[in-house]
Amino acid sequence: QPELLTKAECAALLGVCQRTIDTMMRQRRISFVRFSRRLVRFPRKEILRHIEQSLTVRARGSGGGQQ
Repeated sequence: QPELLTKAECAALLGVCQRTIDTMMRQRRISFVRFSRRLVRFPRKEILRHIEQSLTVRARGSGGGQQ
């Protein structure tokens, strides 16, 4: 698997459309590398970390909360 993803690959991994990726880039919500005005890539490890931190929903009562 490549270390750097295209916008289409990144969108597929996150389960969103490419326009959402554009929005996330503008809001600086995901990491990306811009090689030129048109050539942008997304580090796979950073995208997976984003999924882990931002998109994971934890069930109530898990994670050491009140019982």
